Order: sequence, then C-alpha cells, then structure tokens
Amino acid sequence: MNKLTKVEAVSQFKEINREFIQEMKRKKDIIAINTQWHMFTDGLCKDGLISQRQYENWMTPKF
Repeated sequence: MNKLTKVEAVSQFKEINREFIQEMKRKKDIIAINTQWHMFTDGLCKDGLISQRQYENWMTPKF
C-alpha cells in the first residue's frame, strides 16, 4: 500500500475539519488546530497510512 503524501493528508484534514478550522481561526486558537493535526496524523500513522518517519517530520501546515 502506498503511503499518503503530505499534500494528500492536508487535503483530507481540511475536508474533515473545515468547520473546526474556521472556528479556531476565528478564536485565534492555533494550539487547538495544531493538536487536531497531531491527533489526525497519529491516527494515519497507527492505521499504516503514513510512515513513522512522516509522522515524526511533518510540521503542522498553515491553515
């Protein structure tokens, strides 16, 4: 199975978390977005969709 690229992962994250991202940006709560991103990528890693190396090296994108 091919691993997701970061571009693909970011796209999925944005699609799944669109309303959450908008609300947290409105509240200027970047920490909440960062936490959500890390939980999302942790899940991808545990499900084998990204490698441990990808999980450890991907920084939170700007949303």
